[in-house]
Amino acid sequence: MTTAIKKILVPVDGSGTSEKALNYAVSIALLTGAQVDLVHVVSVTAGVSAFTHISPNSYVSDSVIEAVQEVGQEVLDAANKMIPEGIASEAFMELGSAPTVIIDLCRKNGYDQIVMGSRGMGTVKGMLLGSVSKHILQYAPCPVTIVK
Repeated sequence: MTTAIKKILVPVDGSGTSEKALNYAVSIALLTGAQVDLVHVVSVTAGVSAFTHISPNSYVSDSVIEAVQEVGQEVLDAANKMIPEGIASEAFMELGSAPTVIIDLCRKNGYDQIVMGSRGMGTVKGMLLGSVSKHILQYAPCPVTIVK
């Protein structure tokens, strides 16, 4: 029994592996006629705490949130340009924890497949820290393809 792929979700973050994942999803869409939707998840406190010494529970000003969302919109715009005309697509920018947002969006919108990039973490680091792709693989309600 085969399942038709009608809707593909591609999380994008501007990295090389997310670009490869989008290219792979587009190749699937060209074969199946599937819609390719994009999501960029803005995790403001994680992004800010990576560059400063604030705690993830600290208050983040509206101007910082707006700046991070502007960068997120640039990522989405660049990814949208990679989708050829004729392939239906939507783009979403969400605020929150990437694994949670991606799984929730997948359930809410009924995606048939998630195609996402791998972070390429080493085995030991991956076991200690976990990763977004590992979480998605474990909890997604649909097939997941991880692109290296």
